[in-house]
Amino acid sequence: MREALPDSCSCRSKCDPWRAFGRIKAFAPDAIHVATEGPLGFSTIAWLRLKKLRFTTSFAEALERIHDTVGCEDVVVKPELLYKLSTAKANTLGISLSSQTDWEGCLEQVTDIEATNKKATVTIVVPEQVRNHLLRMS
Repeated sequence: MREALPDSCSCRSKCDPWRAFGRIKAFAPDAIHVATEGPLGFSTIAWLRLKKLRFTTSFAEALERIHDTVGCEDVVVKPELLYKLSTAKANTLGISLSSQTDWEGCLEQVTDIEATNKKATVTIVVPEQVRNHLLRMS
């Protein structure tokens, strides 16, 4: 059985939250999703606000930010998005990112990868025909 919140120092950032801020700053992401609750999550949100960095705390918010970032915030029917982990093989297809369950699965996979001390990067995949349409609109 998996625990929602670790009760020991099994998370590197839980042991030293200041390292998490340095990693975020070094990575320079377009937006950040804060999935951690409690003191670490609250301190991260406070730091992100202080640094004026974009962040989300829910799937609906994250999906809205992704759509804004790829340029389809005004499109009535939003495209289905996929995600691909940096640890996946090059020819691996993207995984659906269209529901709260998909989002939780993505976060769980990232957590599992980072538990092995590897870096996990998530790439959002926009279908090619949508990408081409958005490029023609710009």
